[in-house]
Amino acid sequence: MKKLIALFTAFILVLALMAGCAPAEETSGPASTELRESEHVVILVLDALSSAYLSEFGANSNLAKIAKQGACVLDAQCVYPSHTLTNHATIMTGASAGAHGIIGNVRLAEDGITSIKSKEPEMIECETIFELAKAQGLKTAVVSGKNNLVTLFSKDCDIGTSNVRPLDYLAEAPNLDNAETNEQYYEMNLELADWVFESLYTVLETEAPNLTLVNIQSTDYIGHRFGPESDEMKTCIKRVDKALGKLYDKMEKSGMLENTTVIIVADHGMTESNEAINLQVLTMQNFPEAAAAIDGRTGYIWLNGTDEAEVISYFEGMEGVASIFSGTSETAEEFGVASETGPDLILNSEPGYVFLPQPMIDEYHGQHGSPDDSDMIIPMICVGGGIPAGAGIEATDLRAVAPLVCKLLGISGGEFEISEPTLLPQQDLAAFKG
Repeated sequence: MKKLIALFTAFILVLALMAGCAPAEETSGPASTELRESEHVVILVLDALSSAYLSEFGANSNLAKIAKQGACVLDAQCVYPSHTLTNHATIMTGASAGAHGIIGNVRLAEDGITSIKSKEPEMIECETIFELAKAQGLKTAVVSGKNNLVTLFSKDCDIGTSNVRPLDYLAEAPNLDNAETNEQYYEMNLELADWVFESLYTVLETEAPNLTLVNIQSTDYIGHRFGPESDEMKTCIKRVDKALGKLYDKMEKSGMLENTTVIIVADHGMTESNEAINLQVLTMQNFPEAAAAIDGRTGYIWLNGTDEAEVISYFEGMEGVASIFSGTSETAEEFGVASETGPDLILNSEPGYVFLPQPMIDEYHGQHGSPDDSDMIIPMICVGGGIPAGAGIEATDLRAVAPLVCKLLGISGGEFEISEPTLLPQQDLAAFKG
C-alpha cells in the first residue's frame, strides 16, 4: 500500500512539473491608442499598391511584420480620381481634389486644346505640410522614382532628388527613358526602386530631414505595362518587400526608428485593362468646339460652349463608359471634385476599359482613376517612434495623413478636411492571408 501511495505521489509530482514546463499561451492585450511626438516623419508611398496585393506579400512578409510592429488599417481609401498626382497632393495638403486643384494627372493647357501634366507647384491651391513645416523651421525632402513629384512639391522643399536629378553623393540611377524593350523597362524599374530605397536611407542619414516624402514607382509602372495580375508584378512585389525589410532593419539597428515615424501608404490601386475608348477622337469628331483629356480610367471634357446635355447624352450608355457627370454637380460634390476651374465633364470607364487610343493599349495592361474598389482601396501602415505597436486604425482615407504628420511633428496652424487617424486597441491583419 505504501508503495502505491509513493508511486501515486511521484506521478502527481511529474504532472505538476510537466505543467510548469509547458509553454504559456501567448496573450496579447489591447495596444495603446496614444500617438507620441516624433522628431522625423517619412511618408513612404508604394505607388499603385492596392490592398488586393497584400495576400501576395503574405503573412510572413516584411510588410506584414512591419504592420505588426506599428498601427495599420488595410482597407483605407485614396481620394477620387484615383491618380498619382491627385493623391500625392491630398497626402501633402489633407484636402480632396476639388479643394487642392489637382484633379487627375492631366489638365487642359492655356491653348484650350492640348493637355499637360498637373505637376507645377503653383497648381496646388492649398497650403502643403511642407509649407507648414518650413514655417516652423523644419527641414523637408522628396526622394522619388518619379521626377514629376519632385517638381510638384519643390516649393518649400529643401532637398529634392529623383533618378534624373540625383544628389551628388548618391549613386547613379537608371533612366527609364533609355529602355528599348519591355524586358529592359522591367529590369530597370526594379533597379530604380532599389535605388530609391537606398537613396532614402542615405538622405535620412546625411541630411536628417524632419519631413520626407518618398515614392516607389515600380509597383505603378510595372502594373501599367504588364498588368496588375502579371508574373512581373508578383516578382516586383517580392523585390519591393525585400528592399522594404532591408530599409526597416537598417533604420532599427541604427537607432533611427526611435525618433522617426514611417507612414506607409499607396496612392491608388490598379485594374486590368484591355479595351480602349478613344475619347479625344470621339470628342473632336462629334463636338469640334469641345476639348478632351485622357487619364487612365478617367476622362475630362471642357465644353467651350458646346451643349452639356448633348455631350452627356452621346457618351452616356456607350460601351465601356461607366458614368459621366458635370464637374459642378452633386455627384462631383460627393466625389470631392466639384470645382469652377476643373473640367466641365468627368467620365469613368468600366473595368477592363481605359480612355486611350487603341494602338497604345499594349503599353497599358493596367490602369486606374475610377471610384471602383480595385482603384481606391489601399493599405495605411504606420510604424516607429510615434506609433504604438499592435494598434489598429479606424477606417479613414489619405486626407488623414497631413493632420497625422502635423500631430507627430508638433506642427500647428494647418486646416484639414478630416482629423488624424483614430487608433484602435486591436489590429486586423487578415488581408495578408488572402
